Amino acid sequence: MLSRDDNTEPLNDHRLFREDVPDLLEQDGDFLLRKEQVKKGLLVAALSVRSDGVVKHFVINRSDQGDFYIEKLRAKTIEELVQSHLESGEPLSRASQAVLKRPVPRQEWMLNHEDIVFKQVSLGRHHSVEEFIGEFIVNDVTRPAFLKTIGVSSSREVRSRLMKEARLLRSLRHQNVGEIYGVALHYSPIILVLEFFSLAPHWNSAKLMHSESLHTYLKQNAGRLPDEEKRRLVCETAAGLAYLAENNCIHRDIAARNCKLNDALVKPLVNSTTPTVSTRALQEVKISGFSLCEPTREMHDVSNMHMAVKWQAPEVLRDRNFSLKSDVWSFGVLMWEVYSDGAEPYGGMTPSVAKNVILDNEFRMQIPKDCPEVIAKIMASCWETFPRKRPCMQAIHLVIRDY
Repeated sequence: MLSRDDNTEPLNDHRLFREDVPDLLEQDGDFLLRKEQVKKGLLVAALSVRSDGVVKHFVINRSDQGDFYIEKLRAKTIEELVQSHLESGEPLSRASQAVLKRPVPRQEWMLNHEDIVFKQVSLGRHHSVEEFIGEFIVNDVTRPAFLKTIGVSSSREVRSRLMKEARLLRSLRHQNVGEIYGVALHYSPIILVLEFFSLAPHWNSAKLMHSESLHTYLKQNAGRLPDEEKRRLVCETAAGLAYLAENNCIHRDIAARNCKLNDALVKPLVNSTTPTVSTRALQEVKISGFSLCEPTREMHDVSNMHMAVKWQAPEVLRDRNFSLKSDVWSFGVLMWEVYSDGAEPYGGMTPSVAKNVILDNEFRMQIPKDCPEVIAKIMASCWETFPRKRPCMQAIHLVIRDY
């Protein structure tokens, strides 16, 4: 018999998108029950099953008499309908001949809304997604987390983009890339639970905490970061971006604001007179901000998506052509931020003016004063007009690491 206590939970009716299902159904006969939105405001129950090597989807109907059915078999509840198909071996439909054999186990990344707590007011909204700081419970242990969510009334496009980000992050694992712990999608709102970094050396759930970006760190410590520290910051960022490139992922929003620092790194200065920060417990920079990331080597984007103009390559601003090499251009701007102590690129220019000067092949930002020669050469190479002339992220990382 089916049971909600055996961790298979075929009736957990998560709001999985069709794109999430194939990786969960490995063998013919594997199945799960989920909610599917057929139109705005209307959710239906659907069975997804792998049959003849292909994942097929079936909407569960309800008759005027209140019975649930797909084609032939009828039952008073959805659970009874699924059980009848399991026990009888009756195909879900004559045309498909799809047979239910095994409910898939609940995945570790599927979290319960009840185990998630929002601890702080919104950190802001970006591309229709709102960010918070909170906690989640796993194995009876409370952990801090970044929470990303969307409104109940959000469009399918927005929800689909959020789930796409979750799928992508689940496939990535690198010490310089922010980690996803899981997704709560049993009901609205969908919540992404992400790796958290805080200013405090120890998480204290009784206090309101906040995260620190690389950009904030640079601004707060302007003039006090030694060259070795700056080199390490760009090296670790390059390592994360090289990993993304190796996995054919275009980030599309590379900037110091989208790199997080953990609590071991972001410590107060030794004292008010010390010109440099402590580097006693150096740890990783983590790349975040994956809402625009795409699993491809290049793409043409015709959407009206907002772009951070000052970090984008000429081919992006002119034709909206993104690639691994447009990410290289953006990394060059991030390097400029690091060696300019968090200054704004193209300072004093509006985005529209900056766009014009970026598209003028004669103009590039001045290399920051006292920038090491190796870094200066990499920065200049990142800003080559033609993408094919820019180095790849893997080569950039090796040069920075070894100099």
